[in-house]
Amino acid sequence: MSSLVETQAIAVLARHLYEFLPASGAKYTFAEAARDAGVLDLWQGGRQQSKLPAITSLLRAVFDHKRGKFCDLIEQVVRGGIEYRIRRASRSPEQTSSS
Repeated sequence: MSSLVETQAIAVLARHLYEFLPASGAKYTFAEAARDAGVLDLWQGGRQQSKLPAITSLLRAVFDHKRGKFCDLIEQVVRGGIEYRIRRASRSPEQTSSS
């Protein structure tokens, strides 16, 4: 179980990671990042929770139960977020306004 300081740090980290990826509706989401990090079984997002609580729950569960996968998860979110932002930035204004 996480200490109070660890729980607070996880909540802060979740807020920072929030904008990196969508929770659903895209080619690569937090669910895919969790899958690629080997912790998909701990992802409670989608329709069960809103995005920020789902990210926070995922980070806490990985930290508490699969600590060895924690850095893998963060790396997958960051890598996926970089690619997601590059794809979004490369879309033309016409594509952006019609989506």
